[in-house]
Amino acid sequence: MNPLVSIGVPIYNVESYIERCARSLFEQTYTNIEYVFIDDNSPDHSIEILKTTLEDYPDRIQQVKIIRESVNIGLSAVRNKAVSMMSGEFVIWVDSDDFVELDMTEKLINAQRKNDADIVTCNTVVHLPKGKTYTMFSPIYTTPKEMTLQLLRKKVPVSVWARLIRLCLYVDNAIQPIEGINNAEDYQQMPRLTFYAQKVYSINDALYHYNCTNINSYTATYSPKLAEQVMLSVNLLESFFKIKILSI
Repeated sequence: MNPLVSIGVPIYNVESYIERCARSLFEQTYTNIEYVFIDDNSPDHSIEILKTTLEDYPDRIQQVKIIRESVNIGLSAVRNKAVSMMSGEFVIWVDSDDFVELDMTEKLINAQRKNDADIVTCNTVVHLPKGKTYTMFSPIYTTPKEMTLQLLRKKVPVSVWARLIRLCLYVDNAIQPIEGINNAEDYQQMPRLTFYAQKVYSINDALYHYNCTNINSYTATYSPKLAEQVMLSVNLLESFFKIKILSI
């Protein structure tokens, strides 16, 4: 039986991109999916566009959960809420200004089955201004420990997207990014997830499209506050791994 995959999509101010993202998700070749869209009180028409787009996919409607926050709660809080609403065996995160290949879920699940992996990572096509692109390749990890060390050193991408992650890694180990931190919240999560993983795997397929052209994203503009949030994430990881090392 095909395992249920939860696709989590945080939404904020993406009316120019949400239709492209949603269509790439609703047209997935893999069918056993639940979609969790959480709009973080966007001031634009993102939700209306999403709902209009969904009307073109009647077979997907029963698989979709759409939540709109009454106030802005931030990216970390949105991710935590999404996890609490998911019932899949695995989760895929997709940022709402990005998009994915139509066979992304199917290829990630096939790789997971063949390798019994808790986390499967794919390559990413990075979209730059003026139509330029390049491919960001995922390293081949031999063990979760190796992946954890590479993530902590930021030698590899620390993003939660472009991956298939076993949902129980979040739930069983109470892994939640600190709410209020919207920059480097991925960095809080991935090393802890790989620490608890039994097996990780990478595939040499570019299945995720990362958009670097959205000036309205959470982290598009530098500020001292965002730099402070990065340090809070670093401190959280330092405390976490100190405790784990002492407990060994």
